[in-house]
Amino acid sequence: MPILVSTMGEKKLLDIPKIAAGTGHAVVHAVHSDIQEWELDNLVHAMCFDTTSSNTGQLSGACVMLEQLLGRPLLHLGCRHHVLELVLAAAFDMFHHS
Repeated sequence: MPILVSTMGEKKLLDIPKIAAGTGHAVVHAVHSDIQEWELDNLVHAMCFDTTSSNTGQLSGACVMLEQLLGRPLLHLGCRHHVLELVLAAAFDMFHHS
């Protein structure tokens, strides 16, 4: 999962951490660690993410937990492109295994 930051038309790849589990806790730990390492805590105002429950869950989603760790709400920019990839993969698996 790449972690990117962008500002004033510039983009920087912070990290591509290996995440052992696809849980909100694992994702937010990786993202928050990089935010702290790069001293960006006060500069993050929005986040772009795929709309899986590990990111968007109301209690243990990475987005909610990141807002809690930073102590403020962030602009949510959900990317639905990745959701269609999951649907396509599931359809392919059903066709391939039948």
